[in-house]
Amino acid sequence: MINQEELKKSVADYKKCFMSGNTKTASILLDDSCCDDEKGLLFYRQRSFDEAIQNWAKRKDGKRHGHQVRLKETAIQEMIRKAKNRKDELRKCNSFSELFAISHSLRKEIPGIGDLAEYDFAFRVGLSCKLEPEKVYLHAGTKKGAMLLLRKEDIRGRRCVEAAVFPSPLNSLPPYHIEIFLCIMNHQKQEY
Repeated sequence: MINQEELKKSVADYKKCFMSGNTKTASILLDDSCCDDEKGLLFYRQRSFDEAIQNWAKRKDGKRHGHQVRLKETAIQEMIRKAKNRKDELRKCNSFSELFAISHSLRKEIPGIGDLAEYDFAFRVGLSCKLEPEKVYLHAGTKKGAMLLLRKEDIRGRRCVEAAVFPSPLNSLPPYHIEIFLCIMNHQKQEY
């Protein structure tokens, strides 16, 4: 478990590096495989809905995003194809949770698409529609990072949790920034 003073300093550092768009500092802390800072997220916010679906697994430089490097190209293309078939349904979503539910149903039909890919699809397409997570989704590194801060019973068997369950000052961040922070915490823990 991380103590309160460490958490306070880490959140302040996170805000300075990742929320300010200071990509030079952010890239020193992490390679491109983990998380996007605000400039990286802007790429997805500026995509049209159709472009977001077509490019959900790519970074702004056109290369495959680090989260999706292990996915087979056939799985990525199948996700795109199935999403295009349900484009009208996706467009009608009024919340991230609705978008995520469709992403989850698509994922169940495609071998090789896991928790992180289903979240990333919903998150990146959601950014193009101005739909952001209302809760903190627990997948891959975010779940491991959450286990450093929360009791097991707070997260056991849950796909997402309210931001309020996290200690202050972390709980003051938007949910998607809490997820990025948790991913970074998990990454840094693995380096020691």
